[in-house]
Amino acid sequence: MNVGGDLRTVHPLSWGDIEQHVASVTAAITRDGPPEAIVAIARGGLIPAVLLAHRLGCRDLRTLNITHTTTDAVHADKTRRPVLTGAVAVDGLAGRDVLLVDDIAGSGDTLAHARHLLDHAAGVRRLRTIVLVVNTANWTQRHQAPTYVGHRVEGWVIFPWEQAATCT
Repeated sequence: MNVGGDLRTVHPLSWGDIEQHVASVTAAITRDGPPEAIVAIARGGLIPAVLLAHRLGCRDLRTLNITHTTTDAVHADKTRRPVLTGAVAVDGLAGRDVLLVDDIAGSGDTLAHARHLLDHAAGVRRLRTIVLVVNTANWTQRHQAPTYVGHRVEGWVIFPWEQAATCT
């Protein structure tokens, strides 16, 4: 669903862009208090989650394997709904302050699915979410917005860790 932007536009991000976005959200997270655990949505959320874990001094880093595209190609088709493809590492999160991290939010479906897993399966006390980028051309507004956003764009984003695979 295109809600006002060109979904075919491609925005390559550099490592410098990533550092800048991580620094800006780190400041906001620090003001709100450090999390007790960080959960990354794999694969895209792994790199920002590791960067945040180091900056915030949080050693409890976990992953959720959730996919919402059929391939890694630029403009890849989406699955009907997000798919959990690996074991959920939510043991011991009940009653804790958790930061959920992903690289990008398009429709918001993946983030909403992960929120549901952590709220209902894990019973976290406080759940905050961060995405480095929101694709405003695809955001449907039917889901709760991320707590922290590094940057907003209209269109497809290519992260520096994806460029070798998708731009050759």
